[in-house]
Amino acid sequence: MNKFKSKLFPVIILTMTVLSCGERDIAGPNNDGLAIFDLKATSIGLEVVLSWDAIDNSSLIGYNIYRQVDDSGFLKYDSVAGAETSYSDNRVTADIGYEYQITAKLAENESERSEIVRIIPGLTTTWVLDISTILLSELTHDAAHRTGRFFDNLPSVTAFDVDEKNGYIYLLNGNDKTLMLYVEGQAPSSLTSPDSTFTKFDDPSDIDYDSVRDDMWIADGSSGNVYHFSETEPGNWILADSLNTGGSADEGQIDSNNGDYWLINSVGRSVEIYQNLSTGYNRKSIGGFTSGRILLALDEKRARAYAVDIGTGAISVINATGTETEITTVNQAILAAVEPESGDLWLLADEDEDGSYDLIKLSVAGLRIFNINTGISAPTWMGVNQQNMSVVVLNVAPEEARVLTYDKFGESINTFDAFTSPHRARTVKID
Repeated sequence: MNKFKSKLFPVIILTMTVLSCGERDIAGPNNDGLAIFDLKATSIGLEVVLSWDAIDNSSLIGYNIYRQVDDSGFLKYDSVAGAETSYSDNRVTADIGYEYQITAKLAENESERSEIVRIIPGLTTTWVLDISTILLSELTHDAAHRTGRFFDNLPSVTAFDVDEKNGYIYLLNGNDKTLMLYVEGQAPSSLTSPDSTFTKFDDPSDIDYDSVRDDMWIADGSSGNVYHFSETEPGNWILADSLNTGGSADEGQIDSNNGDYWLINSVGRSVEIYQNLSTGYNRKSIGGFTSGRILLALDEKRARAYAVDIGTGAISVINATGTETEITTVNQAILAAVEPESGDLWLLADEDEDGSYDLIKLSVAGLRIFNINTGISAPTWMGVNQQNMSVVVLNVAPEEARVLTYDKFGESINTFDAFTSPHRARTVKID
């Protein structure tokens, strides 16, 4: 009996050693029980592209793709053979959340699953202006990855907007004080003024393009002039108004539903509404703000806007007729945007003054829906994607320059950090 045990024992040890080594090989790189593939997801229109690092294993057959839709549970979705390290999923619907995992498929076993990646594909794209590198980059729908299209060697750009209908990009040249036009397929050096007779601005501060009417509004900060241009009447620039007797045209937003133009007047401490009437534009002025530091967030669907008086923290709702109603107070707010689906207000504010901004969502009645600490220290722009309600935020802090996205529940979707100083962005529909 003892002789039998002595012969069996080495065999058992050898078998256990082989099994143990095999499990380690199958699992691949391991961290806290997860097979690490560095799985990434990007979307271009209605296509999700997965990519990952290869697993070094001699018995590798391919990779299995697991997917779940809106927390429905992960199911094996597809597989790729051999050494493929990417996969394209064309069976997706716009504005729905998808989560993916992969495993390595080996001759007799399957590795542990990878980390989970989440993405919301859709028919939008985000253009981001980096004022340090003077680079205009197009990111995918989730604002986390480049699509490969970008413009460099640009002039000193102070603001830009996109004609969604034609794909044109209009830029304000801060050095030459002119408007410039980029047409896809032409080199960046071919930027031109749309009207050879158009005079220079004093200090072009903001540009807004109405893709529905082919109208454009430009606010000139120094002169206080407000310019209007219509593609339907080419060459006809109109000085819509001049606030130079007591104001500054700083930053505007267009209501694409009715053509109204809303504008912040920092010197006049007011919000101006240029109402689009059959007889022309009629301006209404809503004053009473304690300082010119005003945040404006337009709710196009309901023809109203939120105005945040940074001096007092008071938040008001203003309708198109000029009626103003204060709803609540939030201190140290720096950026604001409206979720078009619900009409709720999104804010970035450092209420506790700890140097980190919270993402706050308020109802139209001023009630707090949630308050989330983002860790963002220097936000410069925030906007809500009208297709899937995700929130895009730019941060310019040194070593933390990045684009961040959150879903409508405030959950972080992803980040893209290949920027030096992201300053402004536009989220638009894909052609």
